[in-house]
Amino acid sequence: FIHGDLHPGNILVNISPGGDPVVSMTMLDAGITTELTERDRRNFRALFSAIVQGNGEEAGRLMISHARAHECKDPDAFCAAIGALVDQALTTNLSLGKIQAGKILAEAFALACIHRVKIESNFASVCIAIMVLEGVGRNLDPNLNVLRAAAPILLTPVGRAIESRA
Repeated sequence: FIHGDLHPGNILVNISPGGDPVVSMTMLDAGITTELTERDRRNFRALFSAIVQGNGEEAGRLMISHARAHECKDPDAFCAAIGALVDQALTTNLSLGKIQAGKILAEAFALACIHRVKIESNFASVCIAIMVLEGVGRNLDPNLNVLRAAAPILLTPVGRAIESRA
């Protein structure tokens, strides 16, 4: 499920004391949630796989093809703009100390508005959750490379197995 009211006040971070601390997170107030359909999960995974692989133009094409509706007059321009955004993001090595995922996602949303590509509500909910968790993650480990951490889940048979159980 996707928490529909995720903000720092609804995230409890627990760090165990000791030489090798264990960090756990608890999401509070989950009264507003959404669930990704199998189609949404497949589309989301394909999009972020394209980003992880550095193929921003493919990410743009996927955003258009997965939109339930769009009025994009120049798909090539939209894909090129998303490609440039992904290229720019990847140059930061995507460590939480260097990247502003919220800013990048806001720019992607702005491009979608300019080019009239409808962002699905479930996808927007996931992106908002990512924006909120980015700040928490930055405080916990600013050197964490987000895409490197996500790649095993997105790109391997283990990731597909996890997805199929969800």
